[in-house]
Amino acid sequence: MSAHAALAGAIQVASLSTAVIWRTVAPGPNFAPRTAALLGTVAAAWVALLVTRRHFMTWSSALRMLGLGLLLPMIWIVAIVLCEVSVPFAITAPIFGLVFLAFCPLYLWGAFVGGLRGSQSIAARLLGR
Repeated sequence: MSAHAALAGAIQVASLSTAVIWRTVAPGPNFAPRTAALLGTVAAAWVALLVTRRHFMTWSSALRMLGLGLLLPMIWIVAIVLCEVSVPFAITAPIFGLVFLAFCPLYLWGAFVGGLRGSQSIAARLLGR
């Protein structure tokens, strides 16, 4: 396995695990502060990573990577929420709900492909390719 593939896979796993952590921690009466704290932690981790690689990239490239790094977990979060919403919708409105429930694997596949492309882009920039 190449270093590029390993790094892209690690970024994808980190993005998905952030989305799962958000799903288990954020819901409840303190939704906004919990979400802000989680995304702030993710942003701090990306900033720390980018500071260690500051000799390989410009500020604009680093900001683009930071934005993409924060976007990757959000892609997974949106896919998970869409799948969660489609289940009760399928129960309450069977005809239309089952159609939306059938799209749930497509939402997750789209999140995987989008996250993979973003992870590969970040990995290539971090490795100086």
